[in-house]
Amino acid sequence: MLCLEDRLDNLQVNSKSATPQRPKRAGSEPAPNSFKPRLAQTPVRATPAPSRSTPAKKRPNQVTTADYPKGFEGTKDGFTVHIKILWGMLEPNSVPPPADKDTMARFNSSFSTIAAVQQAIDNESGVTLMAQAEIETLKDARMGRIKVGQGMINVDEVCIHYIHTSLAKLSISIWGPDLTESPDSLFNSACRIAAIRSFREVALQGPYPNVSKAYLNNLTLLTPAYNHFVHYLSAQRFKKELVSPGKFELVTKKAAVLRRRLRLCKARCEFLSTIRGCPKQYIKMLAKPNAHSDDEVDSNGITHTIKTLEFRSANANHFGAPHRLPKMPVPSTFKSPPTQLPIDFYSPSWYNNLPPGQKEKWVDSTHVALLPNAAQSLKPIPHPDESLSGSKFSKKYYEQKIRVYQVPVVEELTEEHLDKTGDLDCCDEVLDDNEEGIDLQQPSDGEDADEDEYYAEGEFGDLYDQEDGWLVENEDDDVDINEEEEEVDIERDWEGDLEMEKTRHEESVV
Repeated sequence: MLCLEDRLDNLQVNSKSATPQRPKRAGSEPAPNSFKPRLAQTPVRATPAPSRSTPAKKRPNQVTTADYPKGFEGTKDGFTVHIKILWGMLEPNSVPPPADKDTMARFNSSFSTIAAVQQAIDNESGVTLMAQAEIETLKDARMGRIKVGQGMINVDEVCIHYIHTSLAKLSISIWGPDLTESPDSLFNSACRIAAIRSFREVALQGPYPNVSKAYLNNLTLLTPAYNHFVHYLSAQRFKKELVSPGKFELVTKKAAVLRRRLRLCKARCEFLSTIRGCPKQYIKMLAKPNAHSDDEVDSNGITHTIKTLEFRSANANHFGAPHRLPKMPVPSTFKSPPTQLPIDFYSPSWYNNLPPGQKEKWVDSTHVALLPNAAQSLKPIPHPDESLSGSKFSKKYYEQKIRVYQVPVVEELTEEHLDKTGDLDCCDEVLDDNEEGIDLQQPSDGEDADEDEYYAEGEFGDLYDQEDGWLVENEDDDVDINEEEEEVDIERDWEGDLEMEKTRHEESVV
């Protein structure tokens, strides 16, 4: 029998002579040291799925085009014209007048419920509460011709008689809602009923184009259309006029000029695109609507009065189509300049009065774009320098033009200067898309096309002789051109510039 020591010796010998077999683990048994205690985890809040974009919240009485069925637009426009005629708002920039107090007092003494109002106007044989001769609404339209804006509406005499009869039944001598009260007040309800009833009758005679007879009895469409124009658009206009009398007319005219600027800008850029080899700096300059003068048709309609832009250089005023300048400059009311155009577009005196930070933000002070005499631009025989690339053109003329501009050195621009790059105090106001502008062909008040008031074409008098100081008469002094200079890339073409400027104006709403 082996003792304990002999057994231990045998085990040691066997361990050296034989390869030990690793014991098999059960498939479900975890590997050694693979177990890790589970730590308590803070519950993660589930990220909500992105919600669909919701339309902007509408204001009371506001109706959008999407709320109307297809085909109702013509009827809505005709109804709007009818309301304007009743209200006496015959000019594009008319402001709704306050409700006539005597008319309201007479009406309130005759009616106390909406049912009584409805019964009075529905009763075809009902007596009128006042003589038709006392009706002031449409008093001057008995011949059937009503001027609305620049057009004429032919309303039959029978229709005018029907309108007067309807108003006389309600004891309303001057139609006009009270915009300080709720749309559902008794007097305002009576005005709405009278407007809808008279519109139905007049529209059947055909004075309003594109009116669909299928919608004339649809109160679910006519009532919101009425409230939108009267108690939303017109009420806004009325309240703004109370705060700042005369401001609405001014803003309306500015908006019309801005729209004309956009059309003028687009037309000029389209023309330049047809010119082969047109300098890119010209296209970039004219792609800015604010770079154009707000020209206005004169009282005789034979020419345009060119307004003077305070930020535009005298030489830049020479650029463009043939024109005759007024001997007495007419300053423009627009103060907002186009941004990041070559420095010679801007007036030196205007530029030099800007803070350093605004000079850096608003003006491209590293390039020039105009010939020394911009009147020589875009001639049938092109100026030799118009074939130069932007960088070569700037290299040739930059030094002689930059002398009159006080350009800040970049190293001298402190953080304080760079912080002062906010918008210039010159933003021009525009109207909401729903509000109306003026007819651009409407003659400007107080303007006259007398020949003595304008220089002959190509003459400038002394208007632009003293400001710039760098107009070159002798072009033999031109500096050498580095022919190896590469053309400067324009970051945005004229179409992109135009679209950005257009968006900027259209989205600045009151």
